[in-house]
Amino acid sequence: MGRSAGRMQFPKGADPAIRSAITITSRLAHHHGGRRRGSAAPILWWKLHDAVRLVKTPEQAGARGKSHQEECAVGKPEGAVSARKLAAASWHLQQVAGVKGSGRRGRGGRLGLKLESWGKFHNFALERATKWDVGCLISVHETCRDHGHQKHLNARLNTASVVSSLWEELEQAHLYLNELQNERRSAKQKLCCFTRKPREEKASWQISEHEKFRGILAAIKDDLNRERTSRKKMEIMNSKLVSELAEARLSAKQHLQKYEKERKERELIQEVCNKLAKEIGDNKAEVESLKRESTKLREELDEERNMLQMAEVWREERVQMKLVDTKLMLEEKHSELIELQADLDAFLRGHASAER
Repeated sequence: MGRSAGRMQFPKGADPAIRSAITITSRLAHHHGGRRRGSAAPILWWKLHDAVRLVKTPEQAGARGKSHQEECAVGKPEGAVSARKLAAASWHLQQVAGVKGSGRRGRGGRLGLKLESWGKFHNFALERATKWDVGCLISVHETCRDHGHQKHLNARLNTASVVSSLWEELEQAHLYLNELQNERRSAKQKLCCFTRKPREEKASWQISEHEKFRGILAAIKDDLNRERTSRKKMEIMNSKLVSELAEARLSAKQHLQKYEKERKERELIQEVCNKLAKEIGDNKAEVESLKRESTKLREELDEERNMLQMAEVWREERVQMKLVDTKLMLEEKHSELIELQADLDAFLRGHASAER
């Protein structure tokens, strides 16, 4: 139904539910894109109603019809109805019916009403109205009343069926909307469940990875602390070895100084011996005794020199052994550090590949 249903003129005694239903149907039709324009002329029934001054409800129409028949039977003339008005109404009905039959459907067509009988009736009424027949006016009045009553009943039935169909469609739309809302809720719950599991798995995996990294970092920290303590020990040992080497050097210098002194003394002794040999050249026994003493002194000096040399050699060997031991320890620590660095690089590579 188009917009013309919303502009229909209803009688005063009509049901308000029918009015509201027809206005609702007109709005829905306009909302769904139905642009149907009816004729600008008002409804035919109400034009004829104005012409013959019928009552506006079926009950009043029946009562008015009875009183009118009684008046006509008595012989009272109908002063309110004239032939000119009746002819104008019939001409208007014929014109509107012709326009609606050639063009779009009118309001009477939308409500399921047929206007063909109206054309025949008004042709007949027009012919008799021009002859000023009182019986014609009475028959026209009765026919208009009956047709208006039937038209009103048909309109009410059509509007009731339209309202019921619209209510059914509205209930179906509500049911479909509720189903869609339930499906949306269930889909939302499923989505929350599906997203919750990966979140929990990701959180647990992150926690386990953090724990692993913490354990690895703790192990690395322990190794670094051990290396620091070992390095401190090595530094202490190196300082001790340096101090011992300095002492050995000092002792060697002292021995060299002593040796120089002894050498000087020996030279002096040799000079003295030579002088004595020259002085005591005549006395061979004294010279021989002096030679013996000098040889003894030389032997003692050689022995002392050999002893000093052996002591120096032993000290040097001891220092070399200590240096070799420290060198071996440093090489072992260096190899351990290299192995630890290789293990750390391998672990970092494995972790990087796992993250990728």
